[in-house]
Amino acid sequence: MNNFLCLSLIPLGKKSFKTIASSSLALGMATVASLAGSTLLAPGAQALTLWDFKQAPIILGDKQFTYIFSDNIDDGATIDVSSSGQDYIFSLDLLGANRNVAAFKLDYDVQVLDPKYVIAEVDLDSTVNSFAPNEVLTTDFNATQLVSTNGSADIGGIVPRSAVVAVRNDYVSNGGTIFSFQNSFHQVEVPEPLTILGTGIALGFGGLFKSKSSKKQSAEA
Repeated sequence: MNNFLCLSLIPLGKKSFKTIASSSLALGMATVASLAGSTLLAPGAQALTLWDFKQAPIILGDKQFTYIFSDNIDDGATIDVSSSGQDYIFSLDLLGANRNVAAFKLDYDVQVLDPKYVIAEVDLDSTVNSFAPNEVLTTDFNATQLVSTNGSADIGGIVPRSAVVAVRNDYVSNGGTIFSFQNSFHQVEVPEPLTILGTGIALGFGGLFKSKSSKKQSAEA
């Protein structure tokens, strides 16, 4: 049986979030814990670690983040998952000497649990030391590849839009140091089938009217 890490976060600033538990949320979490038996709950306002992520998926709102693979990242590296509107942000902060690694990898999946939404756009950002010579973090989001060089940001679309995105972060040092990175996901609502059908019918009628108008003008000429 899968174990799940359930979080509820409220914004304290631009990038600062605090874990809270309302009575209804606490009841829901207790129910899940009683069913799963070993559900990992958020320990107060303390940060999560890579080790926590390895033990159980992280669920925030309708997003599930599931660990797949990592290499050369200390288990104590800090992970934060937050949201703002339709944007969800996965952040990893490397600790101490681990920041001096020559390379690392981190793979995970993001799944939208609400069938009304899909991920349409992604963003990559990183923080490196001021005198980094050429620090490169490459991230694949399904078939979309983004690159952050010396802390630059990169953005791209998910084609086709998808409810599941496989993420692979691949870092190679060129003598500098990376401190942290962020993967961001922007979701959009899936159009209702009737809306799509209506649009198709409208386009069909539009084409029919244009055809009739063209034939009429030709006949009059």
